[in-house]
Amino acid sequence: MNNETFQATLKEIERKLNYRGLLKRYERDFLGECVLPSTLSSLWLARVYTRMGKLEEAKAIVKAVLDAGKGFYLVGERIDVDRMEFTGNYPHAFSQANLIMAIEEIAEAESKRKETEREKEEGEGEEGEGEEGK
Repeated sequence: MNNETFQATLKEIERKLNYRGLLKRYERDFLGECVLPSTLSSLWLARVYTRMGKLEEAKAIVKAVLDAGKGFYLVGERIDVDRMEFTGNYPHAFSQANLIMAIEEIAEAESKRKETEREKEEGEGEEGEGEEGK
C-alpha cells in the first residue's frame, strides 16, 4: 500500500470517482457520465483504507452502505445518495460479499490496533517499574 504507483493511482481514483464519500465505478461510458456510486467500488475503497490504517474513512463508507440498506443488510449494485437507497441489481452478491469482507477486515484491524496499544502501555509500565527500582 506504500507503493508510489499505487498511491498515485489511488489519489487519481479518489479525485475522479469520489462522489459524496462513495466511489463511482467509472467516469463515463457509451451512455454518458456515470451518476451513481457503485457499492462494489466503494467497498473496495473501504478495504483499501482499512489496509492503510484509515479505519474511520473505511467505517464511514461501510456505514453509508448499511444506511442505504435501511436495516435489511442486503446490498444493491449502486447507491442513489440523494435518496439513500439502492438501485440496479438487488441484492448484488459481489457487493454483499465485499460488505462482509470489509466489516471483517475493519474488525480485525481494530483488534490489532487495540492489541498494539495495550502492548505499548504494558511496555511503558514495565519500563517505569524498572526505573523505580534503580
